Amino acid sequence: RRLFSQRHPMYTKSVEDDLAALESMSIDAVRSYYEKHVGANELIMAVAGDTGAAGTEEAVRAAFDDWEPHAAVPIHTTKIEPVDPGNEHIQMDDKPALEVRLGHAIPVTRVDPEWLPLHIGTVIIGGNFSSRLFRYIRGQLGLCYGLGAWLGGMRHKEQGCFVTRISLSQENLERGIAEVRQVIQTFVEEGCTLRELDDTKSAVAGKHHVRLSTTNALAARLHNNHVLGFSVDAIDTYVEEVGDLSLEQVREAVAHTIQPDNLHIVIAGTLEGAKN
Repeated sequence: RRLFSQRHPMYTKSVEDDLAALESMSIDAVRSYYEKHVGANELIMAVAGDTGAAGTEEAVRAAFDDWEPHAAVPIHTTKIEPVDPGNEHIQMDDKPALEVRLGHAIPVTRVDPEWLPLHIGTVIIGGNFSSRLFRYIRGQLGLCYGLGAWLGGMRHKEQGCFVTRISLSQENLERGIAEVRQVIQTFVEEGCTLRELDDTKSAVAGKHHVRLSTTNALAARLHNNHVLGFSVDAIDTYVEEVGDLSLEQVREAVAHTIQPDNLHIVIAGTLEGAKN
């Protein structure tokens, strides 16, 4: 809610607003929405498994051939609207282990050329057990229970965000946040090492292959690539694109996009001394 406007697909309503909407919802409203917004003109189907194109097409036509298109016009925005950074605390009873999110919206979409080097840079920062955050904050300093960093949103063609999470105890809250910010700041200023880049390339490529080991994952990736406008070959060329990335590309993408001074900070849990 801090990072996105209400017109952006990534905006999340409060629990109170969601409950109020559910309580006031009628069956007529659900039917009306479906009739206006769901139609054949936006159907994209990906099929993976031991089947042939002819049989699949016949089955799809039999099920959907008479489905009418809809005429709804999208009203959401795909652009971010930057907001001045700030802090927020959500007081929760009997939750002494604090969850912290640090992040800001970024003007990058999944189809932009800078997405891939930025993604690799984010993995190096906090995407797995060998990341900088994990090795330093948890492994060396022992300040937290869990942590990570990722790019959020960008599921279709909307701009998204850079987010870091960290789980902290009461006594480690201020130091943990400060250390996370410093790790991000250092990476933005100095970039990554060649070893970090090579290790991350290998990990990302391996994860890509493992994820395609089921028909469910393969169909999902094919479907998502089509939505984004990628070619069918993109599922095979992705690993090559990762392997071709240079240190400079990753450094520039991170330095131009991630802004440590503009991180919003949200803390959830039982913060000692705070009032509900």
